[in-house]
Amino acid sequence: MRYRYKYAAKLYEGEKISRKSKKYFLGKRLGKSKLQKLLDSVEIIESATNMYHGPIIKPYEFCPFCGSTGTRGTGNLTVYPEHWEYFHCVRCNKVVGYIDNSAYVSALECKEFGYDPIF
Repeated sequence: MRYRYKYAAKLYEGEKISRKSKKYFLGKRLGKSKLQKLLDSVEIIESATNMYHGPIIKPYEFCPFCGSTGTRGTGNLTVYPEHWEYFHCVRCNKVVGYIDNSAYVSALECKEFGYDPIF
């Protein structure tokens, strides 16, 4: 099991690793019916008011495409006064959050746009 820890950094940097190691770190993937039930139970209690605080989502914030809770940010992609950042799912690498000089937008808040926060 110790050899898998060298893959942890690769996983959170977005590099490809083996399925066995990914399953070890992230657990099993949710099935379609469980994911759909989880998406139907999402309740947005409060939207984000600024870029430093995320929205309050019940039951919890997760990727609407695979159900994973792990995210990684790209870091600020512009110079200092501006703030532009994408947040990707660790498992499927899809965009689950977005900041562009405004409040944080979660993919779960964008149901009408097919869970695409960039729209």
